[in-house]
Amino acid sequence: GWNVHVEGAAAEMALAKATNRYFSGSVNTFKKADVGTYQIRSTKKGLSLIVREEDSNDDIFVLVTGSSPSFEVIGWLSGKDAKQKQWSKTYNNRPAAYFVPQSELKSISTL
Repeated sequence: GWNVHVEGAAAEMALAKATNRYFSGSVNTFKKADVGTYQIRSTKKGLSLIVREEDSNDDIFVLVTGSSPSFEVIGWLSGKDAKQKQWSKTYNNRPAAYFVPQSELKSISTL
C-alpha cells in the first residue's frame, strides 16, 4: 500500500507543477479535490481514466500516467461526462467502474 500512496502523491505534485497550482500534500482528505479543484487519477501504464459510480458528477478527473520521477499529464473529463455506459466495465471481482479511453479525454490545456 505504501508505494501506491507515494506514487499517487507524486502524480498529484506532477499535475500541480504542470498547471502552476499549489499542492498542499494533505492526507486523509478522501473525496476532496487533490490539486486545486481537480481529482487526480494516476496509473503506471495509463490505459484509461477510471471514474467510479460513487464519484461526483461535478468533479473534474485528470489522468496522470507514469511513475516517479517521470509523469505525463494526459487529459481530463468531468465525472458526469465520464459515466457513459459504453465505458462501464468490471475487473477482478470489483464493482463496475468507467474506464475512459485516453482518446476521449479533453486536453489539459483546456483546464
